[in-house]
Amino acid sequence: MSRTKPIQQFSIGQAISRAKKAIKKGNITAAAELYSAVLQQQPGHPIAKKGLRRLKDSKHYDQSPTTGAALPPQDRIDALANLFRSGQTSKTEQACRELLAEFPQSLIALNVLGSVLRTQGKFLEAVKTYDHAIQLKPNMAELHNNRGFALHSLGQLSDAVTSYDKAIYLKPNFASAYFNRGLVLARLGDLKAAISNYDNAILHQPDYADAYNNRGHSLQALGKIQLALENYNEAVRLKPDHADAFNNRGVALRDLDQVELAVDSYKRAIELKPGFASAFCNLGNTLAEIGDFDASIIHLKEAVRLEPNYAKAHFNLSRLKQYALNDTQIMLMETLRVDLKLDE
Repeated sequence: MSRTKPIQQFSIGQAISRAKKAIKKGNITAAAELYSAVLQQQPGHPIAKKGLRRLKDSKHYDQSPTTGAALPPQDRIDALANLFRSGQTSKTEQACRELLAEFPQSLIALNVLGSVLRTQGKFLEAVKTYDHAIQLKPNMAELHNNRGFALHSLGQLSDAVTSYDKAIYLKPNFASAYFNRGLVLARLGDLKAAISNYDNAILHQPDYADAYNNRGHSLQALGKIQLALENYNEAVRLKPDHADAFNNRGVALRDLDQVELAVDSYKRAIELKPGFASAFCNLGNTLAEIGDFDASIIHLKEAVRLEPNYAKAHFNLSRLKQYALNDTQIMLMETLRVDLKLDE
């Protein structure tokens, strides 16, 4: 059994440094395990890849199943990673299964397989795959985080929180796990706890645009509109192509009666994401508030075209058409401001 500490207890840079020190001390097995652990987290890492290859070429390298011999060759790992990045999910799944038939303890193949299964909506299979991987490597925080994501997708929210708890216990600076736990807590209605988790995600990853966006959403749900707007502004500053943040920003601006700025924000969201039904709906509603009924109808129709079952867009479109048929638009303006204002 290896006595090497899990890589989660130190950074990739520290793992590389420890591997080099282990080599100098003649501890080839420990060095190989450290390089392999780095590659499990960051496939293709140049220093770890080169270092492991040199070790495998060394006559001192231990080929027993408890070390790197149980790992697939690096070229096959690289090929699998490239296939996964290409988005070819079915081919990637097949490649994972073929690799696992030869190397059943390959954590990289299991982790990639779990991710591919999630992408295909096979969430229960994904959970089982992560369970298998966790049996092999109980202290790998990334596996618990990914398992939580699959459980969240299954609607098993309490179990998802438990998985994220484990991931964070193993890796206290794990920004993604804090963010994912925040998503589940928000869905459970515990907005204050969700915000606390987004706070931690940002603490450990200050440029985490999605965390700012989601923190803004939870703050807005609590009625803290100005604070929400500040978070949306930071999200789009960090990620200028963040369509969701621009859409949410529009909702906050509209709630603050900054209607023209809200219209601009919705339009930017649509520019970035042309099939964004929610942004079309929000833009249509806001245009109706300022009396541009023709444009409002056009945008609400587009929302319905993009999402035929979009109930709120259907309702508001029918109300707007009803009002537009009458010659009383000005008198009904205040009514429209209430009837056509949608929550995000």
